[in-house]
Amino acid sequence: MDNILIDQKGHIKICDFGISKIIETGSTIYEQVGTPCYIAPEILGLNGYRDFASDIWSAGVVLYCMLYG
Repeated sequence: MDNILIDQKGHIKICDFGISKIIETGSTIYEQVGTPCYIAPEILGLNGYRDFASDIWSAGVVLYCMLYG
C-alpha cells in the first residue's frame, strides 16, 4: 500500500496527503475531504461533521483492505 510509512524506530504510520486539509479541533467541515474510496458516510451527507471520528472509519477501511485485499 502506498499510504503506509515506517519511521526510523519501526513504528507504522498511515498517511494520505493527496486530498488533505488542516482541520482545527472543534471546527465543522462542510466539504468532502479525503480519498473517495475511504470517505466516511457522514462526509458524503454534506450535513457537516466535526472532530476526527470520520478518520476512524477511514482507518477501518484501510485495515479491511490490508486484511482482505
